[in-house]
Amino acid sequence: MPLTHRIAPYLHPTLVDPIERVAGAAQRGYRRLPRQWRQPTEAFLDWAVESGALHAAVVVLFTVILLDVLLERRSQRRDHQLEEREERVLRQLKGGRAGGGGGAVAHGAPVAESR
Repeated sequence: MPLTHRIAPYLHPTLVDPIERVAGAAQRGYRRLPRQWRQPTEAFLDWAVESGALHAAVVVLFTVILLDVLLERRSQRRDHQLEEREERVLRQLKGGRAGGGGGAVAHGAPVAESR
């Protein structure tokens, strides 16, 4: 049974293929183990797959990666919004000075002075 058998319906094929390649590399590495290490390793891997622990670990890994990507996008969006606000404020300040009026500005509109 492929490693991604249980989670394949929930993943894009471009993610399933690399997982299967890594699993294949791990199997090739397993074959290189000395014989006395193979049996305990095989028993552990069988338990991990049958109990769902290995699948759960993969799901947790994908969840952490997804959260990291989403938080990075959110951070970039906030940085972009702050930069836009900063540019708007600078344009307003420069516009107020360039106009020569020297009057107060609230929300982009001149405020009447009281004397």
